[in-house]
Amino acid sequence: MKTPMAIFAAGALGALAICAPCWADPAPAPAQAPAPNGGATPARSTHAAVRLALARQAYELIGGVAAVDAQTRASYASVEKAVAQSLPPEQAGRIHIMYQLMLQEVLKLTPTIVDVEVHAYAEILTEQELRDNIAFLSTASGRSILRKMPLIQQAAMDRTTPLIAGMLPGLMRRVADQVCEQTDCSAKDRQVIETALARSVPTRGS
Repeated sequence: MKTPMAIFAAGALGALAICAPCWADPAPAPAQAPAPNGGATPARSTHAAVRLALARQAYELIGGVAAVDAQTRASYASVEKAVAQSLPPEQAGRIHIMYQLMLQEVLKLTPTIVDVEVHAYAEILTEQELRDNIAFLSTASGRSILRKMPLIQQAAMDRTTPLIAGMLPGLMRRVADQVCEQTDCSAKDRQVIETALARSVPTRGS
């Protein structure tokens, strides 16, 4: 009986920024005295608030929380399918329960993940980039690409997960060979490593 090593593949939708930074003033701004709140001036705070609001708008256009949830579910389903194929049929039920329990816990993090990503967009992208991104996502082509992105990601995942699963047995054994060469494994150590690999790495067949 083989116990598979979980292969976690996660995908995330990304915004499409299409303009170079271009919102800075052409002339240098006059020097300002440091603000008492750690250096943030009212103007900077206003710009930050605007970028954050735009980032939230852009994130909602790419699906928001629902899109992240859907991508997470698709990732777990794809990995579960690949792992289950390497197990005896009677183990498939246990694997399904295991992945569902893991999935429910991971989904609890979605709102936090979305909030972190929204703030990253607001901190890295300029106001003009965010506005241009929103404008593109609001076009017919932008909406069409967004609708097709889950299909593209699922197709890519379905094709790459078996490749990774098929590569792992040989890769893990080569790594074990190198570890034993560097640490002078005994015959018993080598047997322990090979047994652990046989139980942990999904293989084709039963």
